[in-house]
Amino acid sequence: MVVSSMRKSIGANGGSVLKYIIINTLLENNIESRGAISDLSRSIAISDVIYTEGMKIHGCIGCNGCWMKTPGVCRIKDDYEQILIKILQSDRIIFITEAKFGFVSWKMKNLIDRLLPIGVIYSEFKNGRTRHCARYKKCADMGLLFTGDGDAVYLSAWMKQISLNLCAKSFGVFEISDGKELCDAFSHD
Repeated sequence: MVVSSMRKSIGANGGSVLKYIIINTLLENNIESRGAISDLSRSIAISDVIYTEGMKIHGCIGCNGCWMKTPGVCRIKDDYEQILIKILQSDRIIFITEAKFGFVSWKMKNLIDRLLPIGVIYSEFKNGRTRHCARYKKCADMGLLFTGDGDAVYLSAWMKQISLNLCAKSFGVFEISDGKELCDAFSHD
């Protein structure tokens, strides 16, 4: 289910404020995520909160159709398309997930893997590395909050790599109770 507050935020100087979305793979009534979303909302203007519980989001099948046959559009027809549209309209994404055995849940892994249409099949050499080129001029920067048995160091390296591959910036990975630190990272950018 997608919940949108869609408020248009105007900064003190009259310009638009960055558009933040939250993608939450935890249950909507999860106490930890509700607290984190409430805390985040006091510090930044959240325009959308997407709860993925009950949505059908399949894993990437590696067909490369989003690069070659239907550029920018995943060939899997499920509930993910509406999430991808929100991602493309945002400036910053906050992912909230459960972690087990040191890594994100399978639900979050499916979401991240399906970001592939944001890139193109062509690559470029940038900052000493070869990376796929971005399909769009703007790529949403991201951060991750997790609950459970997460390895923050490993997840931080993973999120940094995901962001690099998507021509975006990682604002880090934090335990859900440390959401304030993610807000601090956003504000120091």
